[in-house]
Amino acid sequence: MAKRSRNFQGPGKLKADHDSQRLRDGLKWEAAQQLGLSEKVQEFGWGGLSAKETGAIGAWVIRLKRERGLIDHSPTRSKDE
Repeated sequence: MAKRSRNFQGPGKLKADHDSQRLRDGLKWEAAQQLGLSEKVQEFGWGGLSAKETGAIGAWVIRLKRERGLIDHSPTRSKDE
């Protein structure tokens, strides 16, 4: 009998992971477009972005997820702190 990896999650997990990855990629792409970085991503790929640009995209993705109800927690700090 073949060994299963420790990360085996059972049937159907792969499809869920694939759908989740597609959602993340779509949100990243949307964020890049909103921030004016889509042409740079097309030309150089995601690895061609600076740390600052990558962080901006990550923050934008979190914002999109909150707006769409994909995550429901509030920011941990307010801007006034």
